[in-house]
Amino acid sequence: MPKQEVVNRALEEIGKGYAQYQYFFDHLSSPAWLEPLSRAGFFKEPLKPQQEGNYVRLAIWPESRYLVRMSQIAEAQKEVLALTLGIRDSENSRVHDDIADIALSLPPALAAGLVPQLSRYTESPIKLLLAEKISNLIPHLARGGQGNAALQLAAAALALAPDPRSGKDNDARRTTAEPEPRFRDWYYARIIYKSLPALVEANGLGTVDLFCHLLDDAARLSFREEEKGDEDYFYIRQPAIELGTGRDDVPSVLLCATREAAVKVISADPAKFDAVMQMFQRHKWASFRRLELHISRVFLKLKQGLLVADSFFWAPEILDRPSLRHEAVLLLKESFSQLGKATQQNVLDWMDTDPPEEPIRRMLEFVNESVTDEKVAQIKKVRRRDRFAILEGQLPESYQRKYEALIAEVGPPDSPERLPMRTFSQIGAQSPKSSTELTTMTVADVLGFLASWKPNTDIFAPTADGLAGALTATIAQGPAEFIAVASQFKTLDPTYARAFFAGVTSALKNGVKLDWKPVLELATWVVTQPRAIAGRKGGLMIADPDWGWTRDSIIDLLKVGFDIGEERLSYEHRALAWGALLPLTNDPFPSLESEQGERFDPSFVSINSTRGRALFAVMEYAQWVRKYENARKPPDAPPVNLDVMPEVREILDRHLDIRQEPTLTIRSVYGQDLSFLAGLDWEWFRANVGRILPLGPDESAYFNAAWESFVVFNQPNDTLLRELEPAYRKAIADINLPRTMSSPASPEDSLADHLMAYYWRGHLSLEGEDRLLENFYAHASDSVRGHAMWFIGRSVAGWDDTAPQEVFERLRSLMEQRLHVVEQSVSPAPFAKELAGFGWWFTADKFGDAWSLGMLLKVLRLTREIEGGMDVVKLLAELAAQYPLECVACLDLMVQGDRDNWVLVGVEVEARKTIKAALDSGQHDTVVAARRLVELLIARGQYGFRSLLDESASITGT
Repeated sequence: MPKQEVVNRALEEIGKGYAQYQYFFDHLSSPAWLEPLSRAGFFKEPLKPQQEGNYVRLAIWPESRYLVRMSQIAEAQKEVLALTLGIRDSENSRVHDDIADIALSLPPALAAGLVPQLSRYTESPIKLLLAEKISNLIPHLARGGQGNAALQLAAAALALAPDPRSGKDNDARRTTAEPEPRFRDWYYARIIYKSLPALVEANGLGTVDLFCHLLDDAARLSFREEEKGDEDYFYIRQPAIELGTGRDDVPSVLLCATREAAVKVISADPAKFDAVMQMFQRHKWASFRRLELHISRVFLKLKQGLLVADSFFWAPEILDRPSLRHEAVLLLKESFSQLGKATQQNVLDWMDTDPPEEPIRRMLEFVNESVTDEKVAQIKKVRRRDRFAILEGQLPESYQRKYEALIAEVGPPDSPERLPMRTFSQIGAQSPKSSTELTTMTVADVLGFLASWKPNTDIFAPTADGLAGALTATIAQGPAEFIAVASQFKTLDPTYARAFFAGVTSALKNGVKLDWKPVLELATWVVTQPRAIAGRKGGLMIADPDWGWTRDSIIDLLKVGFDIGEERLSYEHRALAWGALLPLTNDPFPSLESEQGERFDPSFVSINSTRGRALFAVMEYAQWVRKYENARKPPDAPPVNLDVMPEVREILDRHLDIRQEPTLTIRSVYGQDLSFLAGLDWEWFRANVGRILPLGPDESAYFNAAWESFVVFNQPNDTLLRELEPAYRKAIADINLPRTMSSPASPEDSLADHLMAYYWRGHLSLEGEDRLLENFYAHASDSVRGHAMWFIGRSVAGWDDTAPQEVFERLRSLMEQRLHVVEQSVSPAPFAKELAGFGWWFTADKFGDAWSLGMLLKVLRLTREIEGGMDVVKLLAELAAQYPLECVACLDLMVQGDRDNWVLVGVEVEARKTIKAALDSGQHDTVVAARRLVELLIARGQYGFRSLLDESASITGT
């Protein structure tokens, strides 16, 4: 133990200020100081969190950090425990983490003493690393003979509270709630994952009981008001109890943890089967019945397991309950042959009895299906079939015959142990015959079946759409025989015609060569039929409501045929192909009515509407024609243009006439393919660019539809710039007008991308006669100008060493000019995002170190903020040896502007490297700047940087 005079001198030094206090404790390495410092009043009152505006700063407490180090010394551990128990409760979660570290260092018998303290800390609203530390501490205690303490800590860490949203006025409509854990879902699951094996080994039934109570709490707290029934609906989240969760929501994690604990306990000692079952039976919720069913199946070889199964199936109606069905089906399949005779007969009688009619009628009403006696009778048969299917292969002969008769009447069942469907997207249309069955039939028999079979209009029974899916797969495997009789599809339901074209398209993609003539002839016949079919109804998974879906499948087929990278569609079929495509360009969809709504996006509708897709197919047809015509023309002949495809010119002209084509959707097609149209026929493009992008105020909606699609979907095109200059000028002038349509990307940001690219390529200048850049910077918001800076920085970062130096000179000039504008302004605030975007230029590391550092320093003096902060700090560390003053000055300004104390998170090592280079530079101004930065960091709670001053002092002798 140090002498009292040494202690007194230390206390006097500590009292001089926080820096001396922190330095003293950080450098203590002996437990001899524990007792005298305790007598002096230390180790009792942790540093409190400090509120700074909307943020809380959690200070490191040097005293607890010293205790953590001393807890690793065996002879000091009891004393450390006593001092730790005397620490007053605090909201400083850094202290909580330290106390958890102390517990992890202590032997389990001593660490158990800290469990009540740590249990209280799990309730703290702010937790940094406590979840991970507790997940390690629980096994540490359990495996060290402290099972009760481990269970106590687990109970505290995993405790649940009511949903904080419950009871609020805006929560009145909600009937369900989400239990509130003390740790976020992922951390909650991780605590269980790491702790469960050790808890079960140490506590056995106690662990099962703990998780039963936690699962009960999860069910109870999942309702806003007390639930009188027993259904918790956890089967929707966790449809198969035997599987892992696949998710981290609290109820699913607890359900699987309870299952796992029970299995481990009974596996270790089968005599505990009854005790586990009794625990489950004390809880009312359906999840515990699922656990009983599952555990009985897992331990069916035990007499008790079979008895549980027999008791469940004495009343086999349990198999009809959605929440229990999966586990009950699995148990019945495995246990039926061993059940008592009376129980077996109960099950068979239930299977052979029609289900009650009223629930079926309510179900049909709920899904907006017509309720008829025929439909109800059909569903009864389907459900009887599905019941019998549970025991397929085990049914007595008389019941097997009934089962086979039902299959013949309503088709084969799905797997009876299938998981409950959790989302509508998992439901698929059912077919009366599989693709495999259709493949074994002759084409004539398939067509005969298509013509004679009467499909259902119930999505839970076989439908035309389901049969079409099987037909598509069959045709894709062998299209030739079906193509030979293509004309016969004219007499069939449109749903099957659509399946024909889909199957042929799939075969084409797989490289199958085919006879196009019958296919195109059928397509031409289809597109001449009116889209609408009077009196016809249909819908998803039932049947095509009209010829529209078949028309779309024809477009899919033609686009695959026109693919110029493949030799799929022979040029001899040009007339037939155009004959099938032309009527599609007049399809009534889209209409003006389909363009209503605030979220209308013309580019989206264009690729999801028949006429829009047909116009895109016209572009691909033109490219296909040009390929073959270019191959035919003499080498010295001019390039092929619209003169050799007047049919395309006619369509393009017609749909630019607002009187014939008033939709914005189709105008969007011209914008998306504007660059292609210019390459297809330059003279046509120049003559019509004003029609595609009209500048008049009465046609601004048409301009916007075409322009936004062009600028978002097309790269900057140097050839088009001058022809499109009026459009760029209008877009810049209108850049701040309210948007009237949606777009997949920001047209304003895309405009900035175009202008920046034209600038660095030398097609625009800062003071050009066109004034495009000048007007852009005068009109664009700070956010859009900031995006322009980001775009340049990220683009330049990807350039290789072949990029011309004059491009970098132009970009340097741009940055210098923009900085000059800011310096001349009243305040830099309206330029904050634009200036912060320079961080991406700096981290691109392409503009020269001296210029980049100088510019970064100027920017930071104006804004104190920079984008890409972590990468900026890393690059400063690399440059600090050569430019110590500039680098430390930049880092200092970044720290000054960091309101949330995040700027150095993850890059502390690099920041230390920069500061150390400045301190070691030997340059007075640089050293002073570095010391000032360290003092700022210490004042903000970054005490670890204090050692840099100590190292510097030891080197310089100061």
